[in-house]
Amino acid sequence: FEARIIAGDIYFNNPILDWMAANVAIKEDESGNIKPVKMTRDNVLKVDGIIMLVMCVGLHMVWQEEQKSAYSERGLRVI
Repeated sequence: FEARIIAGDIYFNNPILDWMAANVAIKEDESGNIKPVKMTRDNVLKVDGIIMLVMCVGLHMVWQEEQKSAYSERGLRVI
């Protein structure tokens, strides 16, 4: 998700998502996995929209991997 944001593949033109993005921090666990978290424990700050976007991008990447065409592996057969 972060790489796609930096590359400009994902952008939002939405003031609410901009506000949520400003509330997000990144937390890394002991295994090296990273996840978006709230910058503070303030219940007024919301990050749900950003987490939803991360989940959607992940699902889209899995879907793209599963949708590989048979033609890309074996080529086009002409009869």
